[in-house]
Amino acid sequence: FFTSIMFARLVHRCRTVVDSTTQQIHRRLHSARLRKPSIIKPVLFTGAVCAGIYWAKEEAKKRKQDDFLVQWKKAVNRQREPQNLQQWWDSIPDHQQTLFVLGALNALVYLGWKTVPHLMEEHFLHSAYSGRNYTLITSMFSHKAGVHLFVNMFALWGFGGLVHQVLGREEFLSLYLMSGMAAGLASHIQRVLVKSLNPSLGASGAVFGIIGYMAVIQPAAKILLLFAIPMQLKTGVGFAAAFDAIGLTGLWRVLIPSFALDHAAHLGGLAWGCASAEPHIQTALSDTKAKAAKVSHELMELANKVKE
Repeated sequence: FFTSIMFARLVHRCRTVVDSTTQQIHRRLHSARLRKPSIIKPVLFTGAVCAGIYWAKEEAKKRKQDDFLVQWKKAVNRQREPQNLQQWWDSIPDHQQTLFVLGALNALVYLGWKTVPHLMEEHFLHSAYSGRNYTLITSMFSHKAGVHLFVNMFALWGFGGLVHQVLGREEFLSLYLMSGMAAGLASHIQRVLVKSLNPSLGASGAVFGIIGYMAVIQPAAKILLLFAIPMQLKTGVGFAAAFDAIGLTGLWRVLIPSFALDHAAHLGGLAWGCASAEPHIQTALSDTKAKAAKVSHELMELANKVKE
């Protein structure tokens, strides 16, 4: 009996040592893949990318103003593509063309998750501890779940059309990409501050930027929150912002352990979209004042002629 007890203790001790050694190996392997998180480098990277996006937008707007170049480009495209396909594409409104291309890019990346998941985890998933800043760009087009992809593209199609018609293609794409970068950076900083290993991905931040812009220029627009509750857009955005702000405290994860949303990314994209709309409001006010002054001047001239 005594021998059996000693043998059982020995086996238990061996298992403890093996388990401890295995855990140490896993920790070493895990720490070997992780790098010390940085905030300065992603901030500089995001600033450089946004500067590049702004430069590309301005260059595209200049080229668009050149009627000769536009006509030449259309002629070249007609020669490259079948006539019927080109006619079909040209018949689609500009905003639908842009949204279709964005949706196709996101869908293509989604297919990548289904075919080469290991490659996608390395290059299309952003982690604050990976040391790869370029995933701030690639992750904004990345969706692992079909529902995630559908919800984001549905929201983009619903809100993006009006914003695209207001801004034009160049300004719209600039807003979309910069909102996505701001969202990714906000998520990165939040992960570093709370020491979270959770990665981030998805177009939610970029879409929230579009929604934020629309909420500023069309605050009274009617929407259905959760497809059921009618309210003004500004009210719905306020609810969403409050929901994500509470989510940063971790309350939703405590109440619903399986609930996982990137609240920091949502708020970062929303803030960028709202801030980007302020110059539009100021320009619209200036144009309105100028038109009012012109009308007033014409009325004064007409009144003087009547007196004469």
